[in-house]
Amino acid sequence: MTFNLADFPPDRLAPYGLHAVHPDDFLLDVESIDPATFADAVREDLGHYRAPPLDLPEYVVALRRAGVPRIAEQIGKLAPILELRPSDRPED
Repeated sequence: MTFNLADFPPDRLAPYGLHAVHPDDFLLDVESIDPATFADAVREDLGHYRAPPLDLPEYVVALRRAGVPRIAEQIGKLAPILELRPSDRPED
Protein backbone atom coordinates (compact mmCIF):
# COMPACT_ATOMS: atom_id res chain seq x y z
CA MET A 1 0.00 0.00 0.00
CA THR A 2 1.51 3.29 -1.09
CA PHE A 3 0.60 6.72 -2.34
CA ASN A 4 3.65 6.49 -4.60
CA LEU A 5 2.46 3.97 -7.18
CA ALA A 6 4.90 5.28 -9.80
CA ASP A 7 7.82 3.77 -7.88
CA PHE A 8 6.19 0.33 -7.79
CA PRO A 9 5.41 -0.62 -11.42
CA PRO A 10 3.38 -3.79 -11.89
CA ASP A 11 6.03 -5.44 -14.07
CA ARG A 12 8.60 -5.13 -11.27
CA LEU A 13 6.29 -6.49 -8.56
CA ALA A 14 4.61 -9.30 -10.51
CA PRO A 15 7.58 -11.72 -10.33
CA TYR A 16 7.18 -11.66 -6.55
CA GLY A 17 3.42 -12.15 -6.63
CA LEU A 18 2.90 -8.60 -5.37
CA HIS A 19 1.01 -5.56 -6.52
CA ALA A 20 0.91 -2.01 -5.24
CA VAL A 21 -2.35 -0.46 -4.18
CA HIS A 22 -3.23 3.13 -3.35
CA PRO A 23 -4.47 3.65 0.24
CA ASP A 24 -7.82 4.95 -1.06
CA ASP A 25 -8.38 1.73 -3.01
CA PHE A 26 -7.25 -0.42 -0.08
CA LEU A 27 -9.59 1.30 2.38
CA LEU A 28 -12.53 1.07 -0.04
CA ASP A 29 -11.86 -2.66 -0.38
CA VAL A 30 -11.77 -3.09 3.40
CA GLU A 31 -15.03 -1.17 3.77
CA SER A 32 -16.74 -3.26 1.09
CA ILE A 33 -15.58 -6.58 2.58
CA ASP A 34 -16.70 -5.88 6.15
CA PRO A 35 -18.65 -2.63 6.55
CA ALA A 36 -19.46 -3.19 10.24
CA THR A 37 -15.85 -3.75 11.26
CA PHE A 38 -14.79 -0.80 9.11
CA ALA A 39 -17.37 1.42 10.86
CA ASP A 40 -16.05 0.25 14.23
CA ALA A 41 -12.49 1.12 13.15
CA VAL A 42 -13.58 4.60 12.05
CA ARG A 43 -15.35 5.15 15.38
CA GLU A 44 -12.24 4.01 17.25
CA ASP A 45 -9.96 6.22 15.17
CA LEU A 46 -12.22 9.23 15.71
CA GLY A 47 -12.11 8.59 19.44
CA HIS A 48 -8.35 9.08 19.50
CA TYR A 49 -8.62 12.74 18.48
CA ARG A 50 -8.97 14.57 21.76
CA ALA A 51 -6.69 17.59 21.62
CA PRO A 52 -8.54 18.91 19.77
CA PRO A 53 -11.37 16.44 19.22
CA LEU A 54 -12.58 15.97 15.65
CA ASP A 55 -16.19 15.59 14.68
CA LEU A 56 -17.09 13.46 11.69
CA PRO A 57 -17.18 16.30 9.11
CA GLU A 58 -13.73 17.48 10.24
CA TYR A 59 -12.46 13.90 10.02
CA VAL A 60 -13.75 13.59 6.46
CA VAL A 61 -12.01 16.84 5.48
CA ALA A 62 -8.77 15.59 7.05
CA LEU A 63 -9.00 12.34 5.08
CA ARG A 64 -9.51 14.27 1.83
CA ARG A 65 -6.47 16.41 2.61
CA ALA A 66 -4.47 13.26 3.42
CA GLY A 67 -5.05 11.96 -0.11
CA VAL A 68 -7.89 9.47 0.34
CA PRO A 69 -10.87 11.39 -1.06
CA ARG A 70 -13.00 8.42 -2.12
CA ILE A 71 -12.97 6.73 1.29
CA ALA A 72 -13.58 10.17 2.83
CA GLU A 73 -16.69 10.48 0.66
CA GLN A 74 -17.83 6.98 1.64
CA ILE A 75 -17.33 7.72 5.34
CA GLY A 76 -19.31 10.93 4.89
CA LYS A 77 -22.19 8.90 3.44
CA LEU A 78 -22.11 6.63 6.49
CA ALA A 79 -22.40 9.59 8.87
CA PRO A 80 -25.73 8.52 10.44
CA ILE A 81 -24.25 5.26 11.71
CA LEU A 82 -20.79 6.66 12.52
CA GLU A 83 -21.57 9.81 14.47
CA LEU A 84 -20.13 9.63 17.96
CA ARG A 85 -21.59 11.08 21.08
CA PRO A 86 -19.06 12.18 23.74
CA SER A 87 -19.96 9.15 25.86
CA ASP A 88 -19.04 6.85 22.93
CA ARG A 89 -15.40 7.93 22.88
CA PRO A 90 -13.05 5.23 24.15
CA GLU A 91 -11.36 5.79 27.49
CA ASP A 92 -7.57 5.67 27.72
